[in-house]
Amino acid sequence: MEGFFIVKGFVNFCWFIFRWGLVPGVVAAAIILPYLYHQINEEIRVRVEARFAEHYPDLKVSVRSAELVEGVGIEIRGISISERGAIAEGGAADGALVYLEHVILDCPTDLPKLICPELPISKITIHRPTFRLKRRAANVAQARARARWNVPGVNG
Repeated sequence: MEGFFIVKGFVNFCWFIFRWGLVPGVVAAAIILPYLYHQINEEIRVRVEARFAEHYPDLKVSVRSAELVEGVGIEIRGISISERGAIAEGGAADGALVYLEHVILDCPTDLPKLICPELPISKITIHRPTFRLKRRAANVAQARARARWNVPGVNG
């Protein structure tokens, strides 16, 4: 009979540890999971921005946000491609040549395929693109005679 009390005491001790370990574990998971989800989206944003910057090395590229949408792919918001040091009309700091408000990349959303260097993208959907063309003089002597359109490197 004494063995029963030892086993019962051990079971009660294990239940106590489980019960009081479960509450902090749930609280920690509720705090850590959104943080990790945000980190994944930030890493995707940085990689998308780096990929565009690699493709257009003479231009300034910025991406406002990117989000992994389960079952759909990657949703990118606010892709801006502009000349380095460009000043827009009215003194704005960013005279974007191309601004893509919303881009959806249809691709696999599982982690192993996202990690690979060449992500298989089946479709790209672009919503609300804005293109700005700038007319520039070739040089001061030719400014009066003729001008040329300058869209450096945007067409790939």
